Amino acid sequence: MRIATYNVENLFSRVSAMNSADPAKTTVVLEDVAKLQRLIEQPLYSEADKKQMLAILRKHRATGSSGPFFLQETRRRLYSNGKIVAEGRGDWVGSIEWRRDLIQAPAIENTGRVINEVKADILCLVEVESRPVLRRFNDTALKEAPYPHAMLIDGNDDDSGALHAARLSVCFCVDPPRRIMRFRGRQQTQAPAKAGVNRAWPGLRK
Repeated sequence: MRIATYNVENLFSRVSAMNSADPAKTTVVLEDVAKLQRLIEQPLYSEADKKQMLAILRKHRATGSSGPFFLQETRRRLYSNGKIVAEGRGDWVGSIEWRRDLIQAPAIENTGRVINEVKADILCLVEVESRPVLRRFNDTALKEAPYPHAMLIDGNDDDSGALHAARLSVCFCVDPPRRIMRFRGRQQTQAPAKAGVNRAWPGLRK
């Protein structure tokens, strides 16, 4: 089994709408999202409100998978079967979410090439913004041999991500700085308390 670590140095994503080469189009998207946000916060939706919401969602393909934003519906629905089905803000729980793209800098592409050459079974990355960004990096920069499993641990400053191959059922990633502690004669690594992980994980034997 091969284990590798790599500091990807600010592996960040950016809102897709901000990547447009046409500032006018970006302005239209931002204004429409602001208007949609005001509409969905209404306690009760009038028929006119519903028509405006539906028009914005259709205009920007927000009900599909290619629009610059989408509805994150956590409980019940605002939109279903081509129409607004909620009668007011209290009828559903959710929000407007921006679609994001991985920043395609040459450094990120080169990082992907190096990682592809290593062919590690478990890969731990440092300075990852979020799990969606980690997955996006996996699906694009590592597309030659992407990892089927991923996890991310929030840290005090930079986040750590871990990718592992299909034959492995579990992997661990500890956010630096790490503390080395003695535990029943064995060295253990433990993440800082603020990282949200408060248990010791098996490390290297003495």
